Amino acid sequence: MMLASAFGYVLFKALTTEQLYTWGWRIPFFVGLLIGPVGLYIRSKLSEPEEFVTAKKESSPIRSALTEHLGRILTGIACVGLGTISVYLILYMPTYAVKSLQVPAAAAYLGGIVAGAVGLVGVPFVGRLADRVGPAKIMTFAAAAAIVVIVPLMQLVIGRPTVTSFVVVIALLGGIMAFYFGCLPAMLSDLFPQQIRGTGISIAYNVGVSSLGGIAPLVITWLIQQTGSKTAPGFYYMAVATLSLVGLYFARKVYRAR
Repeated sequence: MMLASAFGYVLFKALTTEQLYTWGWRIPFFVGLLIGPVGLYIRSKLSEPEEFVTAKKESSPIRSALTEHLGRILTGIACVGLGTISVYLILYMPTYAVKSLQVPAAAAYLGGIVAGAVGLVGVPFVGRLADRVGPAKIMTFAAAAAIVVIVPLMQLVIGRPTVTSFVVVIALLGGIMAFYFGCLPAMLSDLFPQQIRGTGISIAYNVGVSSLGGIAPLVITWLIQQTGSKTAPGFYYMAVATLSLVGLYFARKVYRAR
C-alpha cells in the first residue's frame, strides 16, 4: 500500500491530468506484475512443515471444506471483514477526500503512504505480541477499537478537512489495520484443520475480501448519495467491524482458535 501510494503520488506530480487519465493509470498495473514472479520464487524455496508431510491427504479438500467445515469458512469470512474493509477504506480515502472534502489531490496520497508505513513498522511487533497472547485476542481488541473510534475519526476529518487531520485519521486507521492484519494469517491457520487448511483459508479469505471489501467503494458511494451524510463510510466500516467481532467470538469460543 505504501509503495502504491508513493508511486501514485510520483505519477500525479510527473504527468499531466490528461496523461494520467489516458495512459498513466496503467503503469502501476505493469509494476504489480512483478509480485507474481517474486512470490513464486519465495514459495519455491520454502519446505513443507512436518505436520503437512505426515498428515493424511484429503481426496477432495474443497468438498470437505464446504460440507464438513462450512461453519469454519463462514467464521473465517466474517473475521476477514475488518482487515479488508480497512484496506479498501484507506485506498478509497483519497477519492473521498478530494471529492467530498476538497483536500488537495496530491496531499491525499500521503495518507496511503503513512498507513503503509504504520503497517510496515507495526505488523512485526504485533506478530510477536500475538505469539504470546494469541492472535484472536488482539484481533478482538482491534475490532472493538475500530467500532468505537471510526465515527469520531470521520467527524474529525469532516470538521477539519485539512491535510494534517486527513493524515492523522489515515495513520490511526493504519494502526488498526496493523493490529488486525498482523494476526489474521495466524488466526486463520489455527481456525482450519491441517487436512483442508490451504483450501479453507483460500475460500474464506477470497470470499471475505470480494464480498466485504471489494464492494466497499460502491457501497460507500451509494450510502453517501442516499443519506447525504459524509459520515456514511464510517457506518459501513462499523458494520463490517461488528461482523468481524461476531466471527472472532465464534473462532475463539466454538472453534478454539487462539
